[in-house]
Amino acid sequence: MLSKFQEFFIKLPKFFLNDNLIIMNSIISPSSILKDLISFRSVTPCDGDCQKYIVDFLGNLEFKAKKIEKNGIINHWIINQKCDHRTLLYACHTDVVPADSNDWRTPPFEGTINKKVFYGRGACDMKGSIAAMLAALKELKYEGFKTNVAWIVTGDEEGDAEFGTKYVIKKQNAQIQKIRSALVGEPTSEEHLGDVLKNGRRGSLNLFIEVHGLAGHAAYQENAKNPINVLVKIINELSTLSWGKVHSYFPQTSFCVSQLQSGNQTFNQTPQTAIARLNWRFSPTISPSDIKSAVVNTVNRFCKDYKLLWKESALPFFTKPDKLHRIISESIFDVCGIRPKTKTNGGTSDARFLKGIIPEIIEFGLINKTAHQPNESVTCSELDQLKEIYKRILKNYSVK
Repeated sequence: MLSKFQEFFIKLPKFFLNDNLIIMNSIISPSSILKDLISFRSVTPCDGDCQKYIVDFLGNLEFKAKKIEKNGIINHWIINQKCDHRTLLYACHTDVVPADSNDWRTPPFEGTINKKVFYGRGACDMKGSIAAMLAALKELKYEGFKTNVAWIVTGDEEGDAEFGTKYVIKKQNAQIQKIRSALVGEPTSEEHLGDVLKNGRRGSLNLFIEVHGLAGHAAYQENAKNPINVLVKIINELSTLSWGKVHSYFPQTSFCVSQLQSGNQTFNQTPQTAIARLNWRFSPTISPSDIKSAVVNTVNRFCKDYKLLWKESALPFFTKPDKLHRIISESIFDVCGIRPKTKTNGGTSDARFLKGIIPEIIEFGLINKTAHQPNESVTCSELDQLKEIYKRILKNYSVK
């Protein structure tokens, strides 16, 4: 015979019962959300409806979204309150780099959990961060906590980044300027979740150099002018130069040769031209114009017939640690028991577009060791920890 309480419980409407069951068991798994996100093949610049999933998810949490599209690039501006100094901006990207399934142990766009490790393209860069933030917001909603969060979601971070975050900022500039702090969910951790935050990045300068020579028979090199020999001398000279001074908060400026070729497919002929692609990751102690001047002077010492094509990908930026940095550091310690280091190393990110608009910009996310690699992965426990850290950040930023 059923008790009166049991009879009452059984007679509850199904939808009401389900809602209350969810509320009573309000722990949201970021792993399940990540599995959904990875199933969208959002290889840059395609979105594959990944952002629609996020918009729908946040819509159920009373967020309002504005689609901002340009030249086929899909972005969204999403808010749940009017922007002011209490709003925290969360910036993220849904696009991922390509994945060749032949190089993977598991299908890259299925999201596979094996021995509590989650495998999939974008697991750590950066759909894992998005999943943790969505789960955090949903749990806070169930707990009755009202957040104040704005989202920039772009599908153009891994690509040219011309019509992604930069374009959203242009269209929503009036609202974004009211915000004092931004959290960018890039994978900044190195060995353990929470061991590294970033409050700046080096700039990036690219050079395509083409040296012209005179093709000839390999047996009669005295009648030819081999551009490879000239280009190698130039590169060797550039590698010995000192690029800028030591900076208190930045690694030394680095010089890298990313490609060197002539296009010649034969063994018995010297080429007509030789090309190289070079990259500098530079600190604020040296400017792009300084680098360009040093390169031109060096090249002119070795040859006169050449072509240089420059591309400035990003300028260096640095923001002084303030309220958000303190809250993130405290939240990491509460969850992980470690104190994060603050660095400015690594590649470029969309945080550079927020410089000069938002006073404090902090990047923080998952461990980056497998980013862009075959079998990109994150542990399920790290996803759960990141969710807990994000919950604390959202709570404390709103009240402090």
